[in-house]
Amino acid sequence: MMELPGTIERLDVAHADAPWVGYLLNQTAARVRSQTAAALGPLGLTPPMLRALETIATDQPLTQVQLGGRVAMDRTTIVHVVDRFELLGYAQRTRSTADRRSHDLTLTSAGKAALDRARRLAREVEATILAPLSADERQTLLALLQAIHRPASCPEEDRP
Repeated sequence: MMELPGTIERLDVAHADAPWVGYLLNQTAARVRSQTAAALGPLGLTPPMLRALETIATDQPLTQVQLGGRVAMDRTTIVHVVDRFELLGYAQRTRSTADRRSHDLTLTSAGKAALDRARRLAREVEATILAPLSADERQTLLALLQAIHRPASCPEEDRP
């Protein structure tokens, strides 16, 4: 049996009737995605687009191809995402000084403002979903999810 901190009941994870962890993780992730998408919608963003904006802000300038690789989007999808960013005024392409065949991506001031707002909205959704947990339970959950997400036994090149 595993004892969790706070008010959460004891679970016999080996019992045949125990909740299936994969199902619970998937349902929770779907709820997070759905509510985050609804919160970001007025900004013209989706959760994957938020990740792309964060990457541009952190690693700029970078090319579309580099961005696609960092956020795991194929070339066609990343072109559509960057087109959308330009349409919204969040990012701009400029000819790369390193390779004239490529364009570097940078955030505009509107993009930086949208990114700040989007991060706040995503954190508000997260806070709502995690509201049943105490601060200590939230920290424990985060640590456990990070341990699963990036296991030490996984080779660096295979890590998500």
